[in-house]
Amino acid sequence: MFEVRTNMLKLNSNYGQKDEQCYICGKQETTRHIFECEGSTVKGLTIEKYKQMIEKEGPQTDDMNSVSQSVEIVRKKMEERTKIKKIVNKYG
Repeated sequence: MFEVRTNMLKLNSNYGQKDEQCYICGKQETTRHIFECEGSTVKGLTIEKYKQMIEKEGPQTDDMNSVSQSVEIVRKKMEERTKIKKIVNKYG
């Protein structure tokens, strides 16, 4: 959750490097895009969940189960993207 709240997912655009396109759909890859990419096989994230995680006070205690599930989905999406990126870089 910390990585989402602070824009520290391992994406080039989050670390001052050149922006990268999503290897799944071709749009600019950002933390917010992870939640809205429709090309991913990993489902369950929405912009509403993204906003819930980054709001000023952070998620409330009664929302923590939902947030934990979202964090797990983000982890799975990042793994999927890493695998696809390796394949694209290797085979074009």
